[in-house]
Amino acid sequence: MKPDPTPNLPTELEQALLRYFMAPMGTADTAETSRFHHQLRTMHLSSKEKSEYGKLLLTLTLEASKNQAQWRALVLREALAHKEEWGAKFAMARKLGSKEPAVYPHPDDIIINHDLTVTFDGPILADEARQLDLILEQRDLAFSVVQEVNGRADLDVESRREMWGAIRRRYYRYSPRRPKRLKMPFPKFEPCA
Repeated sequence: MKPDPTPNLPTELEQALLRYFMAPMGTADTAETSRFHHQLRTMHLSSKEKSEYGKLLLTLTLEASKNQAQWRALVLREALAHKEEWGAKFAMARKLGSKEPAVYPHPDDIIINHDLTVTFDGPILADEARQLDLILEQRDLAFSVVQEVNGRADLDVESRREMWGAIRRRYYRYSPRRPKRLKMPFPKFEPCA
């Protein structure tokens, strides 16, 4: 059996056309309608006049929609195949306590949404993974500094709380988004007596 040809990503014009026509326009009979639905209704009502402009827009929108659906189906198939192939390998590495494979995206970072679109919650490329490693090193450093602050018996509690607060504010201000699987709560202020 011959594999399906790889669909083309919708062009910029097609994407703009879809955004425009699929955007909510209002409600009709308590249901949300789009410009696309309005155009279909208009064409139906004016079918005697045979609006060529409307038919052309409808044809272009349908073609763009078909291309987008084919592209999304390909992305979904590839994402599911990647999760299936690599998910078990990552789980086995965790179970054995060995290093996880250097494969991107991490299977846990591939999110299949309820509408069957795919989003990524982590690095997709090796360069992005290296940047994430640096971010995690900075997080670990901030957490160790907080431990030191909590343990400083030479300072009064209020001074330690101010230092802890400054580190926490800086951490959250400059801490870029991390994948859900790597999120950790900031250490609590727990000064030693």
